[in-house]
Amino acid sequence: MTTSLRHPACERYSLASIAILLAGFLVLSGCDTTGVGSFGGSAESRAERMAQSGDHSAAAGEYMGLAVDAVGYERDRYTLLAVEQFLDAGDETRARSAFRGVARPTSSSLLPLWTTDEAALHLYRGDADAALNLLEPLSREPLPRRDRLRVEALRADGWIQKQDPARAIELMMQRETWVEDRRGIERNRTRRYFALRPRRVSTRSYVAG
Repeated sequence: MTTSLRHPACERYSLASIAILLAGFLVLSGCDTTGVGSFGGSAESRAERMAQSGDHSAAAGEYMGLAVDAVGYERDRYTLLAVEQFLDAGDETRARSAFRGVARPTSSSLLPLWTTDEAALHLYRGDADAALNLLEPLSREPLPRRDRLRVEALRADGWIQKQDPARAIELMMQRETWVEDRRGIERNRTRRYFALRPRRVSTRSYVAG
């Protein structure tokens, strides 16, 4: 879930097309931005491995299972990770339902995760301005690598929705400097390829991993 760097078509995306595009771009970027810090216990390790392999629905279920047995900070962390995975799987309904169970964190370590989840949900509604209003201030803060990658991916998606592929391409090129593995670089370049394509393309192209 973008050379002049402008799309040749002038019509706006329908909301359905935006959702398909965002889901595809998030799937492409999800393996680069999964998890918080190092692996925890075996169940969390399993969830992260599922996410890294692209099985985002299963990863979301695993994180939700962890959240049920946790309290306080850990419950919120697992829930927010589940929301992220639901979004990467394109399951907006479950993502929204889980997200409603987490209040805006007071912990600075959870705030980027909560903010990127909220921003992604705005993008699913086609509200790029609301998403960017959350993401732009966050992009100017020092962030862990996994949060930085997610923020920049979502910012690029927001500018694509605003029909500014030049800005999206700039962000994706900058994002690549933070990607540390070859597969992640390839996924980032795939995102750039989709951003540069004309709008009238098969939906299958957007969701191909």
